[in-house]
Amino acid sequence: YKVLEKHKESKPEAEHGEKEHAKIKTLLAQLSEDPTVNEAWMKKAILLKETVEHHVKDEEGPMFNEAKEVLSEQQAMDLKFQMDQYKEKM
Repeated sequence: YKVLEKHKESKPEAEHGEKEHAKIKTLLAQLSEDPTVNEAWMKKAILLKETVEHHVKDEEGPMFNEAKEVLSEQQAMDLKFQMDQYKEKM
């Protein structure tokens, strides 16, 4: 997201993605804090599912399209390499 925020064309979508990440982290923390499954917990779980699905749809559509327009092929490959390293580390 930080790379995309540097370009005015992709900045709004990148900022939107970061807000969704924050919402997802908050919901995960709330669900983890009290793992008692009840109606309120289920509502949060459903909201989490919907938020993740929306976020993935955004990333695979508008965000990837904007990234293709503002990043060079080399920059995209560098980001892919960094993400692959991060995934291995995790």
